[in-house]
Amino acid sequence: MSVRLPVYQSAITYPESDGKPTAETDYLSEPLIAYRLEDGKFVEVEIINGRLRSNAPGLDIVDTGKTLRLVNPKTKKFLLTPDEAMEAVQSQQAKSTGKKSTKSPKK
Repeated sequence: MSVRLPVYQSAITYPESDGKPTAETDYLSEPLIAYRLEDGKFVEVEIINGRLRSNAPGLDIVDTGKTLRLVNPKTKKFLLTPDEAMEAVQSQQAKSTGKKSTKSPKK
């Protein structure tokens, strides 16, 4: 993935003169657009209610309006973000030791 990122960054261009978009709506027709590789060609994936299925991990990708989140389609629950997972671990550790959890500062 780290090898591909510079290629993607150099291949993406924006209409603004400084090369950076001012808002997503300035250059995207929809807030979430996805493609799947089929028979060597990229085919646009249908987005339904801000959601699409990722076949490889078997998860749904959901546009929350603020970010993209992964959802387990069987449980209908969001997978934890790294921050949420860290908080859950700290909370569980605090419960097992009888101490209050200390939240790490938001970045």
